[in-house]
Amino acid sequence: MIRNLPFDRYLTYTQLTDLVHDLAEAYPAYLRLHAIGASHRGRTVWLLEISNWATGDGSAKPGYYIDANIHAEEICGTSVAVYTAWTLLSEYGRDPLVTRLLDEQVFYIVPRVNPDGAEIVQTLPFYEWIGNGRYLPGEEQFGAGLHYADVNGDGLIVDMRIRDDAGEWKVSEQDPRLMLPRDPDETGGVYYRIVPEGTLVDWDGGDFVVPRPQDGNLNRNYPSNWVPESQ
Repeated sequence: MIRNLPFDRYLTYTQLTDLVHDLAEAYPAYLRLHAIGASHRGRTVWLLEISNWATGDGSAKPGYYIDANIHAEEICGTSVAVYTAWTLLSEYGRDPLVTRLLDEQVFYIVPRVNPDGAEIVQTLPFYEWIGNGRYLPGEEQFGAGLHYADVNGDGLIVDMRIRDDAGEWKVSEQDPRLMLPRDPDETGGVYYRIVPEGTLVDWDGGDFVVPRPQDGNLNRNYPSNWVPESQ
């Protein structure tokens, strides 16, 4: 039995890969580890097939599928999926329900659908990201305009406010760190526009646009709850 698994932290790709291999080595009678594909940046997508092979092959049993970390920032889901796998493996022969489940069914668990995105959100600079490893802000952002960048070097890509008489935001009177929407008929104050932190590329001195990253949102491969989007 493997003890002291790292469920108190988020796993990097290397840590996850080492962990699933350790589980496969520790529980060969119940776990088959499969590489089912590679990410845009070459990281392996792992699948854990869990059952009691002595009672039949997985193809002859009802299956239960679990996946996690489709969006880049949903890395806690990886820990939940790995914990589920570890519970099934470590409790077989000890817990009657787990034992019956593995005797009669097969579990397919993909703990990290999006290994590129998960690695990106755990690496400096930090910024909001749900996509995969394509078209990263500041790296693969195309076109003239404002490109995402960690301008002040604090390890974060956040938002900037810029003085603009036509801006739609104003500073809160209660907390100068907060921005509030400007009323539609409001005049005579100090106003701002809010844009992502970054630098201007090929700016002609006029207005500028923010070319949004064309990230690969993996859950757009299928509708929510496996039904048509109209439902």
